[in-house]
Amino acid sequence: MQLTIRITCDNAAFEDDPIGEIERVLKQLVFRLGEDRYASQRGTSGKLLDSNGNSVGDFVLNVPRTNRTDGADSGDAEDLD
Repeated sequence: MQLTIRITCDNAAFEDDPIGEIERVLKQLVFRLGEDRYASQRGTSGKLLDSNGNSVGDFVLNVPRTNRTDGADSGDAEDLD
């Protein structure tokens, strides 16, 4: 299993407290993964939003085909957004 996270930190939401905004975005991701009880079995992906609602990145949780439980032939993650 591999989790890839990309966050671009060059917009207004990161100006005053960049570390705090990164923390907020990562907490959002942790919450979303916790809500998706099957993510670790089939993979998932989605966009990450800043506190202003702008897309600032994305994430992909890839599960190797041999570990998938949904019978999918593709190694691509399903986009939930």
